[in-house]
Amino acid sequence: MEYYICLEEDRICYVRGRFKRCAGSGLRRCLEIVEWEFVEPVPDVASALTRLAEKYGMEGKRVNLIAGRDVRMMSFAIPKAGKNAMKRMAVNEMSLLDPDFGNHAAALDLRAKTGRTMADVTAYYMEQRSLDAYKKAVEDGKMICGRVLVLPDCMAIMARELWREERVLLLDVNQASMGFYVLSGGHCLACRMTGLKAGCFLREGAVDMLCEEMAEQVEELIQDCTAASDVPVPDCMVLMTSCIPDAQAAAEYMSGRFKIPCSVRMPEPVDAVCLAVCVAGSLEGKRKALELTATIILSLIPVLAIFLSMQKYFIKGIMAGAVKG
Repeated sequence: MEYYICLEEDRICYVRGRFKRCAGSGLRRCLEIVEWEFVEPVPDVASALTRLAEKYGMEGKRVNLIAGRDVRMMSFAIPKAGKNAMKRMAVNEMSLLDPDFGNHAAALDLRAKTGRTMADVTAYYMEQRSLDAYKKAVEDGKMICGRVLVLPDCMAIMARELWREERVLLLDVNQASMGFYVLSGGHCLACRMTGLKAGCFLREGAVDMLCEEMAEQVEELIQDCTAASDVPVPDCMVLMTSCIPDAQAAAEYMSGRFKIPCSVRMPEPVDAVCLAVCVAGSLEGKRKALELTATIILSLIPVLAIFLSMQKYFIKGIMAGAVKG
């Protein structure tokens, strides 16, 4: 069993579970979730994590962090090359596309297809100081920080392992937040993670308004897919929710609105986030979940090594070209 803590925009999700091979069933896997809890609202992350650690006996345990807040995403294409070379090119491209990109931790999803000269890249990144603050909050709770994963990538891996559809538009609707993801082959191609809370609509009995807001988010996401040549339009939609009273009616509304089949799926009586982090965090083989690392710092090491080793030649060249006044 592994411990996971997912930091979302307005809540914290704790879950302990695993995704394992079922005995005597070949490659078939089964999901086993022992316990979970949601903390919302979250006025202070450090105190919330300390309380969870004391309640569930996680002191001294290794805990995996899933970043759902403060994470930004961009997509682009780079020339196909070796894996390390593509990582360096991707980091350089990120610095060109986002002027604020600097001391950031990043996770790069590289997709180099056979027969193509360009590789598609989905990059997730967050400020290093934010990541360090979350790691410190884990350590202050007397836990050991393990891997740091990103939520959209976990959603993509869950869709690949649990469902058969090639291209899925996932609607994750819960009391505290709503997320919309275009997923294909274990990769997140596009997403919209909004601060809208389904609970606010439901407390006012405004289910119709909630469905309309969901439709607007889906429409904008489909338009983004249509505008991007490398992002296919989804084959189907999947609504994962435990808070909408008549989820099937909401799915039928979405199907009629977009002429794309929409179904309700909740394999276990838990939140979609719980499922995603357990599947992605405990998966072996194929493509493992992406991890946030200080990619920008690592990319500078080869340049610094070359400069330091050839520094005397640089200085000699500068002196030789100098003009005496």
